[in-house]
Amino acid sequence: MRILLAALLLPPSLAWPTQKKGPPAPAGKKAPPPVDWRAGSWESILAEAAARNAPIVLVFLPLEEVRLARVRDGLYRSPLFLGPASRCICVAAVDAEHPVPKGGNASRCPHFPTIACADHVQIARALFKRFAKDGGILAPLHVFFDPDGKERDRVENSKLQGEEEGVRDQQIVKATERAVAAAGPALDRALYVRFSEELTKAELALERYELASPRALFREVAEAVKTGPFLARARAGLEEVEKRAPTLLAWAAKREAEGDLGAAYDAYLEVERAVPGTPKEKEAKEARARLEESPQTRDAIDAHRREKEAAGLLREARALAEKGEVPKAAKLLERIVRDFAGTPSADAAAKDLRGLPGKRGPGR
Repeated sequence: MRILLAALLLPPSLAWPTQKKGPPAPAGKKAPPPVDWRAGSWESILAEAAARNAPIVLVFLPLEEVRLARVRDGLYRSPLFLGPASRCICVAAVDAEHPVPKGGNASRCPHFPTIACADHVQIARALFKRFAKDGGILAPLHVFFDPDGKERDRVENSKLQGEEEGVRDQQIVKATERAVAAAGPALDRALYVRFSEELTKAELALERYELASPRALFREVAEAVKTGPFLARARAGLEEVEKRAPTLLAWAAKREAEGDLGAAYDAYLEVERAVPGTPKEKEAKEARARLEESPQTRDAIDAHRREKEAAGLLREARALAEKGEVPKAAKLLERIVRDFAGTPSADAAAKDLRGLPGKRGPGR
């Protein structure tokens, strides 16, 4: 009876049968994705918001199952809310562990399936004192933050009942829309995850004077991100590439003078790819061409290039073998032995080939 009464009291503007998939999307229009509730500490949420230029919607929700279900199955499945919410970082705060349904996933909250109960409990306890009034929080409470972590709006529970709850939900939708509009374009989460990993790798590679690959990543980030720390890191990386190119060019010239032609060649090529359209690119290109074409150096450079290509293929073959893709690994190893005879990598490939399951040697 309590569940039936709760369903009848849902605001008409947002109510529908409490089915997992929510209401059907209008004809010809794709349904918004479900809310991607985010896990992590409040500090990590703020860091992501700044990096993505994404607003935050922090939600303190009721402990009672019936009241929680009303919000979950009403507002949080409404396309009116899901549209703008998809451009926000949505964080749930509920200081309660929820029982797992029979056959359910114990590592996921039954109400918020993208996080665990421990995640929304952690947030609720960490932020309770900050948002409590008179020793408690009248849930649901929705607090909206700009990407820089500054609170811009909140919609409190006004104790409205029945149809009047629709007024509160409309206020939440409008506040979400305002937060999104004020923030402007946000970085897609998938790109955020990739950039988080690859920016650090690019910065480390830059310390090793690898310039071309980091530059490509820095340029991609600078074009995709409109503001925030990722953009600052990308711009700083591009500036550092420009500063390091002359140093690497001078180092290459010194290696060439000392007879280390392979190292010089690689460094010239790195500079050439890292600073296109600059005088340093032209200088590096001319030096590389001289090594390739001079009768005194071209044979050594040709051997160096063959070994580099063979070594790259050998790494690929070993990765395939490591993943258990033995036939593909064997085929690649046979190619190295056949096409790069006389190189150290060809000898290593032949040894690897003999060690593969079911293989005794090249071509067998």
